[in-house]
Amino acid sequence: PGSGKSTALVRLLLEEAEQGKLSKIPVLVELRYYQTSVLDLIRDFCQRHRLWLESAAIEQLLFQGQLLLLVDGINELPSDQARRDLQGFRNKYQDTPMIFTTRDLGVGGDLDIAKKLEMQPLTEVQTQQFIRKYLPEQGEQLLKQLGPRLRELGQTPLLLMMLCSVFLKNHNQVPANLGSVFRQFTQIYDNKLKQDIPASGESRRWWHRLLQHLAWVMSRGESLKEIQVAIPRQQAEDLLTEFLQGKVAHPEDCALCWLEDLLKYHLIQLSAEDKIEFRHQLIQEYYTAEYLLKLLPSLSDEELKREYLNYLKWTATLVLMLELVDSQAQAVRVVKLALEVDLLLGARLAGAVKPKWQEQTVSLVAGLEVSQLFKVELLGLTKSERAVYFLNQALEDEDYDVRRRAAYALGNIGTEAAITALISALEDQDSDVRQRAAYALGAIGTEAAITALISALEDQDSDVRQRAAYALGNIGTEAAIPALISALEDEDSDVRWRAAEALGKIGSEAAIPALIRTLEAQDSLVRWRAAEALGKIGTEAAITALIRVLEDENYSMGESAASALGKIGTEAAITALIRAIEAQDSLVRVSAASALGKIGSEAAIPALISAVEDQESSVRGSAASALGKIGTEAAIPALIRAIEAQDSLVRGSAASALGKIGSEAAIPALIRAIEDQESSVRSRAASALGKIGSEAAIPALIRAVEDQDSLVRRSAAEALGKIGTEAAITALIRAIEAQDSLVRVSAASALGKIGTEAAITALISALKDQKFVTANNGNTFDEAIETLQAIQEGFKFYNYTLTQPHLPPAKPNPICPMNQKQHSPSTTVERNQVFISYSHQDKIWLERLQTMLKPLMRNQTISVWDDTRIRAGAKWREEITKALAVAKVAVLMVSSNFLASDFIAEQELPPLLKAAEQQGLTIIWVYLSACMYKESEIGDYQAAHNLSKPLNTLDDGERDLVLLYICQEIKAAAT
Repeated sequence: PGSGKSTALVRLLLEEAEQGKLSKIPVLVELRYYQTSVLDLIRDFCQRHRLWLESAAIEQLLFQGQLLLLVDGINELPSDQARRDLQGFRNKYQDTPMIFTTRDLGVGGDLDIAKKLEMQPLTEVQTQQFIRKYLPEQGEQLLKQLGPRLRELGQTPLLLMMLCSVFLKNHNQVPANLGSVFRQFTQIYDNKLKQDIPASGESRRWWHRLLQHLAWVMSRGESLKEIQVAIPRQQAEDLLTEFLQGKVAHPEDCALCWLEDLLKYHLIQLSAEDKIEFRHQLIQEYYTAEYLLKLLPSLSDEELKREYLNYLKWTATLVLMLELVDSQAQAVRVVKLALEVDLLLGARLAGAVKPKWQEQTVSLVAGLEVSQLFKVELLGLTKSERAVYFLNQALEDEDYDVRRRAAYALGNIGTEAAITALISALEDQDSDVRQRAAYALGAIGTEAAITALISALEDQDSDVRQRAAYALGNIGTEAAIPALISALEDEDSDVRWRAAEALGKIGSEAAIPALIRTLEAQDSLVRWRAAEALGKIGTEAAITALIRVLEDENYSMGESAASALGKIGTEAAITALIRAIEAQDSLVRVSAASALGKIGSEAAIPALISAVEDQESSVRGSAASALGKIGTEAAIPALIRAIEAQDSLVRGSAASALGKIGSEAAIPALIRAIEDQESSVRSRAASALGKIGSEAAIPALIRAVEDQDSLVRRSAAEALGKIGTEAAITALIRAIEAQDSLVRVSAASALGKIGTEAAITALISALKDQKFVTANNGNTFDEAIETLQAIQEGFKFYNYTLTQPHLPPAKPNPICPMNQKQHSPSTTVERNQVFISYSHQDKIWLERLQTMLKPLMRNQTISVWDDTRIRAGAKWREEITKALAVAKVAVLMVSSNFLASDFIAEQELPPLLKAAEQQGLTIIWVYLSACMYKESEIGDYQAAHNLSKPLNTLDDGERDLVLLYICQEIKAAAT
């Protein structure tokens, strides 16, 4: 937030519009104003700029690819329906180039866009430049006071602007924390207005409270998950009128007048759609935090968890609020409750409280009973200097993964104490610790580490040297160029290619001669990295030199030069690359085809279609891949032929290319390819079907989830997630229990994309499993954490159980051991079965429950009894009596049919209710359909799910989700 995403789009809009001859019409689409459709937003933008187009004309331009859409704020869409509309819009107009921004990829998803850019925090050098430019006289004083807190308070241009403004008006003093920066910034705004604006004193006295109330109502939104970032002006007037009722005379007149003052002079503005919005979402979150701060003492623990902590839309607000809380007891209380909701959330909030209380809150995290690896991850999330002590201890842990994670966590914290610890760790006797410390210092990006990192380029361990080169490239200082040029001659090839990569990141022309020489290196990876570095530098001098090398007789250099020209992406190289696609050396042809694909010009299509028939399979594969990147439908027939080629590499490349083009014409060929004898082809075909997104592929993909090859299973799971069909849920739930960890993670991610909250529960459970956490050297843990956070962001809550109604039972609930009555072992029959009681007229619901329970029954986790197990000729009443006697859990399928059954009322319920009271039987009842359950004894027990939604009122997807949740409750009670 505040990094300049929206500003970048506006700048691009201006740059495109200022071109003398427009190839495409640039249109800014601001999703925060979404009401009916994306098409309407485009039309409104055009009309504001006096381009009067009807929807049909706009659609024609979209189909022809005549517009360049700059789409801002996926995360600000008001509803799931709006997000579905955006996804459908993008799929419909695939020929129109679009650039999207979002605060995070979890909210609204990534729309299956492969190319992603992440706005990085400002580096230390950039921050210093900003401050010195903004405050030419006081800048050095501010930098001196900030010291190691520069990274904490100045990661984005917006925050830096606020910080500089506060410093200037606050007697050249730096605020205590980010919350104080916001508070003082808005107060300065108020004070400035008092001097400059001819508004009444009474109006000014109300401004802060009016802005808080407005922000609060907008942030609460119309649902638990969504906020409003813009509301109609009339709605804002009504809100303020209602707020002022009983507080001032003539509340309606005051609301209208004072709102007008705020729009003219304060931190809200009127959009082109006549909507009220704050000048930035961060400002809205700050005023909401001030409101929540006043409300905090009156909120019960349960309210705080269920209505605020559990929903992601409140997280940024809670962070700001905690920075303003003056009560230690309240601050610690919020962190404790957050840890109950979600450990990752609690860790983040532990570092948000005022520094003087962080010793206590960080100790709460350090004292958690979780694996050491998970604990180090959580300590890093606090970003608190108080965590440095615990992380320093973790640097001495005998487990490599723990030490590695500790160094990474110290990099996240990035304070002076952490930097000092990491520089010291560069001298550690263990090379694993030294290399991770080097990496973390690079992530911090501090110039304080340059000298130590240059020294580390001479380390005896090659892994440390390559990490040091990587870190110097991240810091991006020209002071490192001589040392990195020397490292191009290192005895270890990994160090050489890391040095080449770092020189490319620094981007200085001083490195070009050395990198050109490196194109002759024996090691292919070093040559490729040197080519990539030249591509990143991308100056005219580099392009000219690379074209000259491409036409040289040295084929290995020609291969690398072609690659570099592809990285630069210049059309000036197309002619030379088309000639190179017919070169004698196949490696040059491969690189030339790949480069043409990256440049993406349709001028290369004829040459690439010819290359699909090349005698070398590697060239054919590269050409197929390039055609996929260019994305022309003219290539589809050639690619469908190639998917039947003899060489598996060609078949795989063709499958991938067809997926990138995304035409449904390729589906039959890809479904056949999913049965290919080569697992790599099957995997690529599954991925391609996922990209095309047709439901026709679902049966084949469900079968592929059971493929003998783990990569195929993983690709199939990911593809099902992209298609988003509920028909795949059962297969994916089975896949989440697979032995292969990557298959499990892919299945969990797919479940999240389809939209099942059960994935959250499954992942949280897996993260408590030591074996799961340590699998694959911690890589499984990394993917699981990332997947969990993405799913939570998508659902906009942390903990599914807290979204269910909180209904305290009227009777002591036998589910809780503390409420169970003690009974004599001598009179107690061992209860070890799940007994299902139902009306035969509701048999379809029994079958649905049995289907969901089947995995637990198959692996003998539970034993289930219902009257379908009574054999023909058996004494059914005795069988039922025996089953009742050994039941540990009774599941009641409650409906009007159930309550009307005399047999159930007289023969089954009495012994079950008696056992629940006296012998610890757990009763779980399922609300099938509307009925008078309150008039029966069942109403005294808590249902297993939300009573406002009987199962027969839910659609298939919701019903399966609730049944899954019920089965988890049955499992918990039975085991």
